[in-house]
Amino acid sequence: MSSSALILPLIHLGGSGPTTLLADYSAARQALEHALRLLGESYHDRDYYLLGQASHREARGQHIDRCSAIGSVIVALRAMEGHALDERDARDNARRVITQEQAAWVEKHETLHLHARAAADAAYADKYEADHHQP
Repeated sequence: MSSSALILPLIHLGGSGPTTLLADYSAARQALEHALRLLGESYHDRDYYLLGQASHREARGQHIDRCSAIGSVIVALRAMEGHALDERDARDNARRVITQEQAAWVEKHETLHLHARAAADAAYADKYEADHHQP
């Protein structure tokens, strides 16, 4: 893995959605955490000590390196999960704001419509009254 900073995906309409990414990253992380537990349980000094001290140390170092590599991927996936979660929350908050703005717009225009309708009804009633009740 490169030592540069983690590049997080740009979530946009033409790409994967944050909910999908969150689910995928979470599933991958959980699988690797399970693999790391199993790998940790599978190493036993008794399986290497007869190879000699140098080989025994090298085997232990290799085991630690394998576990560290998986741990590094788990850390990256957690960061990616956090990013996807933040993006999903931002999208959901934006939808709530749009919905609130739309509701306010509808309420305003319904009120204007009701006032216009009331004025039109009053004008019609006045005209009807004038046309049908001549003195």
